[in-house]
Amino acid sequence: HFRGKVVLVLPHGARPNQEELKQCRVDVIVEAPILPARFIEILAKSLNLDPAPLIEKFNIEFSFLCRFRQ
Repeated sequence: HFRGKVVLVLPHGARPNQEELKQCRVDVIVEAPILPARFIEILAKSLNLDPAPLIEKFNIEFSFLCRFRQ
């Protein structure tokens, strides 16, 4: 039994019809572009996790990478 989550990221303005959506099991639909922190929040909530520590970790890693590139 599949216990994962399915996140569908659609291009901006895409509007799938109801029949297309019924054919696949989708837990969350988001529209691109999406900010990384918002995407992390959506993933965490869909897995019943607290998004705050994940976003904090992302921000730390991202700021480190930005400094490293300079």
